[in-house]
Amino acid sequence: MIFFIAYEMVNEVSMGLRSHHAAGKIALGISYSRDIEERGFKHQVKLARQTNYSKDLNTQLKKLFKTCWRGQLVRQIYVACASWSQPCMNK
Repeated sequence: MIFFIAYEMVNEVSMGLRSHHAAGKIALGISYSRDIEERGFKHQVKLARQTNYSKDLNTQLKKLFKTCWRGQLVRQIYVACASWSQPCMNK
C-alpha cells in the first residue's frame, strides 16, 4: 500500500516535469511512526539519463523503496526529482 502512494506521487511529479523539465535524480524519503525509535530515511539515486517519463521514474523509485524500507510503520512519504534540465525531444 505504501509503495502505491509513493507511485502516485511520482506520477504527479512527472506530470509537472513534462511541460518544462527532465529529472536527473529521484529521491525517496520516509518518516516512521512516532512509536518507532528510528526516524526514517531519505535516499536519492542518479538516473542513467534525464527523463520526465513516469515509467522510468517509478522503476528507480521501486528500487529505492525495496532497498531502504524494512516494513516499519510510516508517517510521511516524500518524493522529489532533482538535477532538472530541458527535456530532450527524442521519444
